[in-house]
Amino acid sequence: MKYIKDNIVENYLKENIGKSLSIKNIYKQLCIKRRLAIYMANHSKNIEKVKPFHVGSGRYNLLVFKYNEPV
Repeated sequence: MKYIKDNIVENYLKENIGKSLSIKNIYKQLCIKRRLAIYMANHSKNIEKVKPFHVGSGRYNLLVFKYNEPV
């Protein structure tokens, strides 16, 4: 998997540490395209997908992410 050097999605989630943010919220706040936000979130070592039941959803798959501190 590729690692993006200047990942603006990762920087945005780092500013909002502890929050689970949806892709819709992320790409609207950063004024970037939806597919670019998804690509950057999926190709980061420090961003993890949130399980749907952690945010109160019964769906199988959600595009909700949060920043995970590197050890």
